[in-house]
Amino acid sequence: MKSKIFTALISLMIFFINAVSQETSDSLSYTILRDSLIQKNSSDQIFLTTDALAEAGLYSDALELLNNNFKDGFSENTSPNKQGKKQWRISTGIDYYHHEDVDTATMTPEEHKEYKRLTEAPLSVWVRTKSTIKPDHSLVDEITPEIYVSERKSKIETSALFSSFNGLLQYEPSVKAEKWFRSDASGQSPFKPASKQPSDMGGLSLRTKINSIAENKNFNWIVPLCLDWEHYRSDRPGYESFIEYSLFPSIELKNKTVNSNLGVLMEYEDYYSTDYDSLDVLRFTASVDASVRVSKMFSFFNLIWIGDRYTKSSSIKSINRFEGVCRGNFNVNESFRTHISLRGIYENELDKSIPDSANPRLNGKEMFLCPGIEVNIKKKLHFGPEFQWEHRWTEKNSGFFLWEQRNVMEPGLRIRWGSEMTDASVKCSFRYEDIEEKFEMFRSDNRSIRLSSEASITPFSFLILNLFADYQYRKHAPFGINGRLSENLSVSGSVMIKL
Repeated sequence: MKSKIFTALISLMIFFINAVSQETSDSLSYTILRDSLIQKNSSDQIFLTTDALAEAGLYSDALELLNNNFKDGFSENTSPNKQGKKQWRISTGIDYYHHEDVDTATMTPEEHKEYKRLTEAPLSVWVRTKSTIKPDHSLVDEITPEIYVSERKSKIETSALFSSFNGLLQYEPSVKAEKWFRSDASGQSPFKPASKQPSDMGGLSLRTKINSIAENKNFNWIVPLCLDWEHYRSDRPGYESFIEYSLFPSIELKNKTVNSNLGVLMEYEDYYSTDYDSLDVLRFTASVDASVRVSKMFSFFNLIWIGDRYTKSSSIKSINRFEGVCRGNFNVNESFRTHISLRGIYENELDKSIPDSANPRLNGKEMFLCPGIEVNIKKKLHFGPEFQWEHRWTEKNSGFFLWEQRNVMEPGLRIRWGSEMTDASVKCSFRYEDIEEKFEMFRSDNRSIRLSSEASITPFSFLILNLFADYQYRKHAPFGINGRLSENLSVSGSVMIKL
């Protein structure tokens, strides 16, 4: 059974989130912050990135990315440089996960790679230090050193941002290196390096960008050209040496009502190790998004096409994915709000490994709908029900299929408390999942109860405490005494200090 597709950028701090949970979950903290920011700012590429993270369930990463790029509702990237300033962010945390039942069917290759990395260790303790230095120099805009240390590895990365011609041309070189303290790689793909062949990594990247100088007008454009290189002393699944070339031109149009962004990504990933040549891929991505603000209504639309062409693979030759997303909310009054999310996906995969087939293609479609309401009391206590519906269609081809055909319904209730110091939320839901009988090869009908909670506490402007927990209890058919049970648990806590 083949199951892959779509592209997403996922950070290495994926450990403290529920990225691999089966549900398309949501984080009220992220949603509220994102909606408030995007209504004050243009539909910058930053929102496409955070949306991709959020769609994968990576809400902690998406929330951190918003917090790092915005301050008081305005992007630090588009504000005037504060020369001579230096900021340090020191964070430390502990993460634990226990996953017995994970749906990998719609994971992209990148997401699946990070999921395999998750299985390296159920318990992780880490410390990260990152600094943003704005030197008093006309050509150097920013220097960003970062150090990450866990019980498994250490990583250091430093980048510098230069600009010339009054900001028209920007270029950002960076260097990075990893040192591994343990030799295990993955519970699914165990790897034990030979003597004197540790799994250390070194890499370089260079990003150049030509962009419009006046950023806050009604029309902006940007043309980034990037080169990334990572080399491992011992390649293994999920950790392959590669060189990536990418070009991502985009334009932005905005006025008081509509902000829109059109972008085209072209990239080539060259896995130059002989054992992993089949991963070489030429990728095209075209996306258009728009945010609309009309009185009490706000909506966001995104259309994207992703086409992967594997140049040396003897099995998977191409993958095409079309996806449309629509989100909207309407503020009836100060105490009542309605919201809705709608997503549609069509995926097509050409797989030469399918035997005895004149047309070796796998197809799949998915529809997702989530309406809900929210009531707030004195703008601090927010609560409301929502209902998620999802349906997948697919076709079998010589016994192969893209994902299982299924129907899902999930009613849930959210409760959130928000104040200047504390932002905490709890969600509980019941999930009803029916798998089409002829697709019950790896999964069967199941019912599950899920409870998740998160809290962000800011006792001081320089100190942030984050807590997260997600638990899912699932019962599989047959639902009698002999039915299979499974549990998924993710717990994390972290402290961030800004100096």
